[in-house]
Amino acid sequence: MTGAPPRQPDEDPRSPVVLDDQIAAYDCMRGHCPVAHSDYLHWSVFRHADGLRVLEDHDSFSNVVSLHPTLPNGVDPPEHTAYRALIPDSPSLRATFPAGGFTALPLWVERCS
Repeated sequence: MTGAPPRQPDEDPRSPVVLDDQIAAYDCMRGHCPVAHSDYLHWSVFRHADGLRVLEDHDSFSNVVSLHPTLPNGVDPPEHTAYRALIPDSPSLRATFPAGGFTALPLWVERCS
């Protein structure tokens, strides 16, 4: 019995067209293929709402299938929470991420624009 044929990539994030103008390339992907597969990045989402869903829906988008999980973001709650608690709350981390985490990101980007 043979398996399904290999999936054809929807994009090549390393192509010269993408690398020359990433903003235009990703704008195009948002319009015609908002969830794309590539041999290099595997799955990418290009719309903000889709990205939030992936980040917040741990049941549908679990890290359990990863062959190479990273800590703390490569594991699901509640394990993520235990590892995250080990990372000190430092000024450099607070400067990297906006207060309120990802839900505050649009406001943070608007404020920084």
